[in-house]
Amino acid sequence: MSHSPFAPSQHQAVTAHLADEHAGELLLLARAFGGGEELTRVALVGFDHDGIDLLVGSGDVPDRPLWVPFPHRLTTPQHLDRQLALLVRTARHALGLPPGDDPT
Repeated sequence: MSHSPFAPSQHQAVTAHLADEHAGELLLLARAFGGGEELTRVALVGFDHDGIDLLVGSGDVPDRPLWVPFPHRLTTPQHLDRQLALLVRTARHALGLPPGDDPT
C-alpha cells in the first residue's frame, strides 16, 4: 500500500471512524469483492491512496486479507467520501441489493 492523503493523526481518526461507523458498509464490500454472503466478519486494517485493506472471515475459518481498490486514486482527503460511496453502490449492485443511502 502507498501513503495516505491524510496527516498521520487524521488518518488514525478516519480509520477509527470507518471501522466504528461504517462496519455494515465494510461488510458489504467484503462480500461483494471478496467472498460472497458467507463472510460474516470484517475488520478494517487500513487504507491508502489506492484502496482499503480488510481482514475477512466466517465461522471457524481463519481470517484472510482482502484488498479492495478504489475506483479512482485518492488525491485529497475529501475524495475518500466519494470513493467509498462509489464502492458501496457497486457492492450493493453486485450483491443484488436495492440502492441504499450513501455511507458518507
